[in-house]
Amino acid sequence: MRLVVLAMVAACGGSSKPANAPPKPVPGLCVGFSYGELFEPKAGGPVSAFQAADQLAKQDHAQATAAVEHDRHAEAAGHWLACGKRYQTVPDGDPLRALAQQNAEMCFSNAMYAYASGGVLASEGRAKLEQAGDEDRRVAPRIRALLAKAPRDCAIPPR
Repeated sequence: MRLVVLAMVAACGGSSKPANAPPKPVPGLCVGFSYGELFEPKAGGPVSAFQAADQLAKQDHAQATAAVEHDRHAEAAGHWLACGKRYQTVPDGDPLRALAQQNAEMCFSNAMYAYASGGVLASEGRAKLEQAGDEDRRVAPRIRALLAKAPRDCAIPPR
């Protein structure tokens, strides 16, 4: 209850900052969420470019998960951004392209929330995610939709 009241006071209170200044991270007021997991292909499926991308993306995902366990969210965001970009290498026409798309979108979603939890979505994460969308038209609509509803920066102090 106390946290809700603090959030309401912070949201309703005046600000002496210029209108164009990004909001300062608010320690302890991060959005409650859990990071998503990668989707797996069905056993015995076709061999494709997906497997190579998936193997590298799983390494990025594991590194991101390890960083989160130590509250290093901004570091985790970079790994999830890399994870999403791995799946972007799977070409159109690949039999597992749809799965690559799902996983890329999940990685970019995780990256956005991790950037916010690290207090750097406004200062660096938004631009990096927008760039990922510019590099691949297939994920651009999802990244735009995520950023349209992006949480405010907050800061979870590293342990």
